[in-house]
Amino acid sequence: MTFQKWNHPKTEFQRGNQLWKLRKPFSAWNKNLTKEIDKRVKRQSLSLKSTIKSGNYDKKFSNKNFIKNNAHILTPKLSYIYGVMLGDGYLNIKDRLINLDTKDKDFASFFYNVLFCWSGITPRFYKYNHTYKYKNKVEIKQYYRVDLNSVDAVNILKNMKLVDITSSNDEEIIGLFLRGLFDSEGCVDSTGYDIEFGITNKKVINVYIFLLKRLDIITNKIMIEKEKKIDYKTSYSVNIKKNIVNYILFLKRVGITIERKRKLVEEKISLYCNGHRNKILKGVV
Repeated sequence: MTFQKWNHPKTEFQRGNQLWKLRKPFSAWNKNLTKEIDKRVKRQSLSLKSTIKSGNYDKKFSNKNFIKNNAHILTPKLSYIYGVMLGDGYLNIKDRLINLDTKDKDFASFFYNVLFCWSGITPRFYKYNHTYKYKNKVEIKQYYRVDLNSVDAVNILKNMKLVDITSSNDEEIIGLFLRGLFDSEGCVDSTGYDIEFGITNKKVINVYIFLLKRLDIITNKIMIEKEKKIDYKTSYSVNIKKNIVNYILFLKRVGITIERKRKLVEEKISLYCNGHRNKILKGVV
């Protein structure tokens, strides 16, 4: 058996009186291309390291935002966050953000701490000014923002349902879920008598009333209103029945995070207790 000698491909060939040269094989110019790519990657990595050392690197887009392994388990912290997300909170699935904007610093700081303890990731917490333009007036209000960037955290909250809360027998989970709803959409009038909760989602307000009954807190009938400010959407609101026992149970089993609202209810309870010293509220105080 005879083997033929391997002939290397020609780089030149004759055509008539002219000598034509072929371009270099693929391997030759491919090596030059990879060298150029390596140089660009090194430049980018060096610039990234310099920005991290200088402190200009935005931490929310880092790859270290790994959530805790047991974060998907329903806990009082997760139920509170879910309650806030159904109210003033915002779940940005596209940008992987859990966001809250509020004018109450104590509410923002409490949500920040709960979010950090639940996820193990440090959220961002800062304040900013927002301008409201009316017909002849321009008003500037200060807001506080808390946001957390995590794909896992967004997916956990996105897949949660109201049934997860209603099927729970843990009073702490139920209480903190109601607290998250009230901190977002609840209000207390200046007299401290009306503890009101309002929202445009009918399912949420029905769950709110159902869970309050499980905590022995009685509510009035649902009031239905239509407001032009929210694109003619129907809003539903409900008040806690005006009873000192209801007020004490609400503060004890649900709680109010915002201090200015909590003080109004506490003052009303203290006035009642000072006027009725001989009466003892068994199982409440």
